[in-house]
Amino acid sequence: MRVFIEPNQHLEAAVPPGILADLRAYALHGRSPCSFVRAVLVNDLREAVRMADNSSAAALAGIVRWCHWCLPGACWGTMERVGAWQERHAEERAREEVEA
Repeated sequence: MRVFIEPNQHLEAAVPPGILADLRAYALHGRSPCSFVRAVLVNDLREAVRMADNSSAAALAGIVRWCHWCLPGACWGTMERVGAWQERHAEERAREEVEA
C-alpha cells in the first residue's frame, strides 16, 4: 500500500522530532506508536494529556494540526481506523514475507 504523507515544514516544526518519527512510522508502515501518539491518533484527549511528557504536552495542538493536515484520514481519528490501518499493514508484511 502506498501512503502519501503531505509534507509541510511549517507544521512539522511544531512537532517534537521523536513524535514526528513515530507518526511517520505508523502511517507508512503500520508500526505501533507510543502510548501518547496512539492516544492522539484515536482522539483520546484525556489519555494523550496523561501520557504526554512536557514537550509533547506543550506541542499537543501542533501535533493534532499535523495529523489533520498531513496524515491520510483513513489512518486516524477513531480506534477502529487505527486498528484497521495497523491490520492492513500487518497483512501486507505477511504477504511480503511469503513472497520472499
